[in-house]
Amino acid sequence: MTNDTSGFLALLDNASSGALERGRDLADHGWVSLGSVSDGVVQARVQGTVVYRVALTAGDNGSWSCDCAAAADGSFCKYGVAVVAAPEAQVLVRHLP
Repeated sequence: MTNDTSGFLALLDNASSGALERGRDLADHGWVSLGSVSDGVVQARVQGTVVYRVALTAGDNGSWSCDCAAAADGSFCKYGVAVVAAPEAQVLVRHLP
């Protein structure tokens, strides 16, 4: 189990500069709703033009999924960035047992 955000922060290395900027903006405006945070996995919904489902897995080979069009080719999208950047996600992940 992870008890810090470093495994999730490393996922940001996979995002384009545009996705980083737009994702942080989504997080700053409170568009992220966490579904669950456990055992190095975060599941959330992010409000865009529709609600997108995002799942992130921390670790050396961290992974992600999102049902938006930008992530269809495996790109780390702005919705994934938003989940990593969301203050509530960072607080919850830090306090995992």
